[in-house]
Amino acid sequence: MIRTKLLAVALLTVSACVGSPPDGSGGTTPPPNPGGTTDPGGGGTNPGGGGGTMTVGAFLDGLGHKDCDEAFACQASFPTANGTFADAFGASVDACYTDASSYYDAATVQTEIAAGKIHFDATAAATCIAGIAPPATCATYWTDGLVFPDACATAISGTVADGAACVVDFDCATDTSVCDATTKKCGPAPAARLAPVDGPLTHVAARRHL
Repeated sequence: MIRTKLLAVALLTVSACVGSPPDGSGGTTPPPNPGGTTDPGGGGTNPGGGGGTMTVGAFLDGLGHKDCDEAFACQASFPTANGTFADAFGASVDACYTDASSYYDAATVQTEIAAGKIHFDATAAATCIAGIAPPATCATYWTDGLVFPDACATAISGTVADGAACVVDFDCATDTSVCDATTKKCGPAPAARLAPVDGPLTHVAARRHL
């Protein structure tokens, strides 16, 4: 159920350049080193799901890093119709990491997990990060994003119905819903935030299209 929640990762200002994978495929690209990052979201507390040692902070950092890494690897072929690469991903890979971390806001996500609004499965999260892979070509990355394993669909999921109060996109139970910045309620994501994304990490796409 990471659909709309995760693809929100890197293209901050691009409205139609990136995609996310359909359940179990297609996707986004951070480094396979989420375990080495600081966890602003707290320890391994996991009231909402399976066991395992990966923290939500490490998981979200991993998602952001994977996407940023692939974006910079494919920078030369970035489709500029909707803006510049720097506008979308930042002037450096570190700037991209910072933007992704700010969007994911692991500390708040951890609070929502503790409140029971988000379910987090640490075992699935570790499998998800380890299995994320780049597509065969950069052209495919810019249209479809990274390739996500099936575990990404169960790593993190929200429980808040459309129309109910939310704090972050991950709260929302519906795959294609986000937490509206104005109403602070879950609801269908504006097309500009999601197109052309359709997959298990659609929220990563939502951030890409802010």
